[in-house]
Amino acid sequence: MFRMKATLFSVLTLVGASLFPGAAEAQNCAVHYAAAFARISGSVSKAVTQVAADQEVDAALGPRPQQCEAGAYASFLEQFESFGRVAIRTAQPRRGAKGATQPGNENQIRLAISLFRKGSPIKVPLPDSKAGVSLFKQVRSNLNAVADDAGNTPMMLQLLDAMTAVGSPTAIEEMVSVSQSPNAGGATPAGGTAPPGGVQQVRVPPVPLPAWAVIKLYEARDLCKPQDVAGIQVRLQDVINWMESNAQLQP
Repeated sequence: MFRMKATLFSVLTLVGASLFPGAAEAQNCAVHYAAAFARISGSVSKAVTQVAADQEVDAALGPRPQQCEAGAYASFLEQFESFGRVAIRTAQPRRGAKGATQPGNENQIRLAISLFRKGSPIKVPLPDSKAGVSLFKQVRSNLNAVADDAGNTPMMLQLLDAMTAVGSPTAIEEMVSVSQSPNAGGATPAGGTAPPGGVQQVRVPPVPLPAWAVIKLYEARDLCKPQDVAGIQVRLQDVINWMESNAQLQP
């Protein structure tokens, strides 16, 4: 119990030292995507069910990216299309020696479904969001053509449906800070909140941090020496996003 409290305290200390108000900045997604696709490509044999595929993608990607930098979504789609093409072809039914149809291996399609649901960013810069609409449609159309040629099995249609459900990311809102006098009627600065009595509510997850989150905390600690604030922010924001989505509000 003491170690759990110490871990949580360390997390909050790192957050307080490395993040500043309004730091909902775009994450550095491109490098993360490249590493995740490489890792997931080696996990195909484990994706025997959709639940197992989801677990593999969760371990490789962590939380779904909230905001990504310019160019990251195009990189994600390029890698996803290549992954999806192989997944569809691998799942294509084959004719056996006696003419009987043999089902294909659908493991990679399960991973592709989970990858798009959990890897496609929610928000990107405005220019990328505009270009992303046509890029998304093109990639889906390309994979749809491959699926048509491969027989349009139910799993292939599930992949296309999953892509349609997620769609393309929206634009990151432009934030404008307006300075206010500290005595201007006690107004709260733009983008901030003022908890009652100045007490900050803390969300504590009821389950242990997953392995990827612990690794990110160690990476953030190592980046304190070179004072790589941007790198620290990216890693801590991923952990905070997970904590907030898996937390209970403590009074």
